[in-house]
Amino acid sequence: MPGRLLRIRVLLGLAVTLLLLAGCASGNTPGRIELSATEADLGTIPNTEPVSRTFEIRNVGQGPLEIAGVSTSCGCTTAEVSSRYLPPGGRARLTVTFDPRTHGGETGAFLRQVYVRSSDPDRPEVAITLRVTVVAPGEGVPALSPDPSTVSSAGPVVVYYNRACADCLQYVQETVVPLLRGAGYPDPVYKDYINEPANRTELLARSDALGVPPNLQSHLTIFIGDRIILEGHVPEHVIADLLAAPSDAFERIVVYQDRMSGATEYTVWAFRGEPQTYPIDTPVSQYLAYLKAHGAHLTTPPALNDRRSLLPLVLASGFLDGLNPCAFAVLLFFIAFLFSIRRAASTIWAMGLIYIAAIYLAYFLIGLGLMQAVVFAGEHHLMARIGSWLVILLGLVNVKDYFFPQLPIHLRIPTIAHGTIQDWLRRATFPAAAVGGFLVGLCTFPCSGGIYVAIVGLLAAKTTYWQGVGYLGLYNLMFVAPLMLILAGVGNRRVMHRIRLIEQSSRRWVRLATGLAMIAIGAVILIWFV
Repeated sequence: MPGRLLRIRVLLGLAVTLLLLAGCASGNTPGRIELSATEADLGTIPNTEPVSRTFEIRNVGQGPLEIAGVSTSCGCTTAEVSSRYLPPGGRARLTVTFDPRTHGGETGAFLRQVYVRSSDPDRPEVAITLRVTVVAPGEGVPALSPDPSTVSSAGPVVVYYNRACADCLQYVQETVVPLLRGAGYPDPVYKDYINEPANRTELLARSDALGVPPNLQSHLTIFIGDRIILEGHVPEHVIADLLAAPSDAFERIVVYQDRMSGATEYTVWAFRGEPQTYPIDTPVSQYLAYLKAHGAHLTTPPALNDRRSLLPLVLASGFLDGLNPCAFAVLLFFIAFLFSIRRAASTIWAMGLIYIAAIYLAYFLIGLGLMQAVVFAGEHHLMARIGSWLVILLGLVNVKDYFFPQLPIHLRIPTIAHGTIQDWLRRATFPAAAVGGFLVGLCTFPCSGGIYVAIVGLLAAKTTYWQGVGYLGLYNLMFVAPLMLILAGVGNRRVMHRIRLIEQSSRRWVRLATGLAMIAIGAVILIWFV
């Protein structure tokens, strides 16, 4: 026996030693540096304005990567890195700025280097080569020349994009940037709104402040100051004409073309009258002529993305979503059971509140997950449309249950879950009430999730993330409000029995009413919001 214990201890000691060695080995694994580009042509710029370019530093190794320092080959060039410590898979932004004013207005071709030193043992230093041509104002600029006052007041060019979309970045760099440089605009500032949610918040806030309606917001947005807003892959000839247009042609304009290939039309709107759609090859001058001819009669419509119209929709749809016969039946079963075991009214109300709070929590967590998925996918309006059609489809199922209840496909708690939920509720404890309520929340989601999907897609498209979370909280309060009303009316057995009879006798009517209302809500979202 002692020998056996000794062998066990030796084996345990060897196992611990191997684990420690493995941990040390993994901890010593170095990071590996990778740059998004090692060369960049900053183009032709006037000698009066600096130009910036953003690169990405990636850690593609198995261990952490430390950026030891960043330096440049000349004082006219500066470089800043957003983070000096990158975990495995981490990313950082390297912003490089070339300022021709440092050389007193000197013109010509310049070659500069940016050096990045890191803890990568194989590549302790990597370099980025920059090329730029500096000209005096007015030299080397193509014939395209907008009103100087327009350029000076336009402000910076900002691109909100999804870094994972290579086609979008290629479109910006190969189509938009040359036009901007030719018109005398600075190079854009790039902001990835997928990997950096704060940029998404900033994009929505800026779009709302300028009055860009959700149906004219795309997966790619380029702000040329606050005067020209390009949504999606706008045709090159449209951009060129807008950049060359006189300053009095429009105060602010947005052009929308969301297709990445095979586009046949684009939409343009100067924040007056109704947006106009044209074939893809039509010059935007046709819209500008329309604007000039009808300008006196075109009025500015109320903000299409006014959130005041969103609040009533969220509250009404949340309450409608909460008119769920499945959840009603389970709650009434639970209360009847508590009465049968002679629990006090205070205990019944306490357990009922816990049950309802657990349903609220389940639905709220589902909503957060859906919102994260929609934001990550970036297809906010598409998800709102899909959810709206899903609402209409589920509403038709409810209407079908009224007229043809014998036909298959019903919106109800899965049969397999009934027994599990009732087993938990029969335990008649506070934890059991919480578990039962949470299960009911999960299992009733297929019954009424269509409205939820549509609302979440709408919130992602029309609000910032945290505003959407707030609306989500209000929606779920309205969702559990019918259950709260039922709980308030079951203080005694007679009232509870009466409510159960009403619930059983009117279940088909409730399904018909909710089905028709779901169809109406889906149509409202499709017609007025997306």
